[in-house]
Amino acid sequence: GVALPVMPLFASELGLSTAEFGLVGSVFGASRLLSNIPLAAATERFGRRPFLTLGPAITAVSMVGTGLAGSLSALLAWRVVTGIGGSAQMTG
Repeated sequence: GVALPVMPLFASELGLSTAEFGLVGSVFGASRLLSNIPLAAATERFGRRPFLTLGPAITAVSMVGTGLAGSLSALLAWRVVTGIGGSAQMTG
């Protein structure tokens, strides 16, 4: 994704270990995977249009949050939101 090239910068700036760095990537993938089916069901119920507009908006806001994260917990939380936003726009 877009954040992948700058993740080593985050790792060094936040002093992350290799395991923590791997967790940041895994949390994104897991949140995207786990939100895919519920969001697909919601798309069937409410239509595609809301998800095609909200998904990119959620992703954009979460990418700003990712860039401003000052701790591992904040970075992980924003990567979860990024995964959900990516899933929302893909299911729409």
